[in-house]
Amino acid sequence: MENATEALVVINWETGKFVNASNSAEALFKIPKDKLLELGPLDISPEFQPDGTESKEIFAQFTQQALKKGKESFNWTCIDMERNPIPCEIRLVKIPSRKEKLLRGSIIDISDKIEKVKELEIANKKIGELKLIALRSVMSPHFIFNALNSIQYFIGKNERLNAINYLSTFSKLIRSILNHSVDNKIKLSEEVEMLKNYISLEMLRFEDKFDFNLIIDPELEIDYIEIPSLLIQPYVENAILHGLYNKPEKGTLTIEITEKGDVIYFTIQDDGIGRNAAMLLNAKSFPKHKSLGLKLTQERLELINENRNISFYIEDLEKNGEPSGTKVTIGILS
Repeated sequence: MENATEALVVINWETGKFVNASNSAEALFKIPKDKLLELGPLDISPEFQPDGTESKEIFAQFTQQALKKGKESFNWTCIDMERNPIPCEIRLVKIPSRKEKLLRGSIIDISDKIEKVKELEIANKKIGELKLIALRSVMSPHFIFNALNSIQYFIGKNERLNAINYLSTFSKLIRSILNHSVDNKIKLSEEVEMLKNYISLEMLRFEDKFDFNLIIDPELEIDYIEIPSLLIQPYVENAILHGLYNKPEKGTLTIEITEKGDVIYFTIQDDGIGRNAAMLLNAKSFPKHKSLGLKLTQERLELINENRNISFYIEDLEKNGEPSGTKVTIGILS
């Protein structure tokens, strides 16, 4: 036992003291063996464990389980002579004895293991951030491509004034996208400004085919709240191009931004033709087309959700049993 590579101790549970200890236990706790044998498990443990539980109470439970079942394993925090914390894995094994309640304790220092887990978590977080940057690098051209189509539309119709106005707003939009193309987060006020520019371009392009309402909770400090950039726009784009554009009469797009507790809610609602009708039309007109923007946004939601709490809900609206639009709600923990 003295020459064991891991720290080994023998505990007399009735006295609460060690009756034997290996040389490696001396080294781990920086306590000479003769002094160590005057102590017990609770003397080399803090009063409370990191999760807030009282060491005395919880260790008694583990010990009783070991005496009853014959063995028990658990993670534990010990302290050395200088009261430095030592994260450990404890393995208790009951030693047969007629006179005493003896347990052999194997104490394994898992500091290196915990450090490696932390390093892995940091590495995975960095990988997630790089994936988000890569996705944004694809989303931004997709976003810009649709706007360029609109400019081409006006040039094709020889509408010089509309083309100039469109280019002016488009340049503001491009500047915003470039400024935030590598940022994980963006101020809510800047995201709102980008949305307004995008929607004004689409309203001009579709010759006021829809009205736009923007409702922002006046209590929201939009200059100080940060959210993932370019997260809302693809859902707005989908509402316009698939819901409202195909509606025979003029429609309405409403974006509402509210706060409940620590969550910022974005609601994108249109009174268009509904998702099912839009999918049927799209399948007929563009049978091989896939919604790249929404697919990428869904991937971004999944990646962001590894680090942040984001909720997503889509609702098909009905009126008198008929489709009457779509409502998308995104909740972001602020």
